[in-house]
Amino acid sequence: MRNAALLIAIVILCLPRISLAQDENERNFNKGMEYYQQGLYDKAIIELEISKMAAPGNKRVRYNLGIAYLQLDKDQKAAEEFLYLVKAGEDTAGVRYYLGRA
Repeated sequence: MRNAALLIAIVILCLPRISLAQDENERNFNKGMEYYQQGLYDKAIIELEISKMAAPGNKRVRYNLGIAYLQLDKDQKAAEEFLYLVKAGEDTAGVRYYLGRA
């Protein structure tokens, strides 16, 4: 019983941190997209890479990061992002199109 209460307390204490991390990740993604729309691709990549570190499996981040890399002619980095998506099951026409451009 005591172990269960301790476990519940730990979970309750950790939940706000998880939520804060998710919020921070979303802020990084949104900031990256703002920079992208402004044509500030270097800054966009920095924010999207931070977002990717927090959630490496986030396909939306990986897709947009690949496109940002293409804008700076960083074809190898772009290809890595799109290949990740293909291997992760996101083998869509859009992914294939950008992979072909990389």
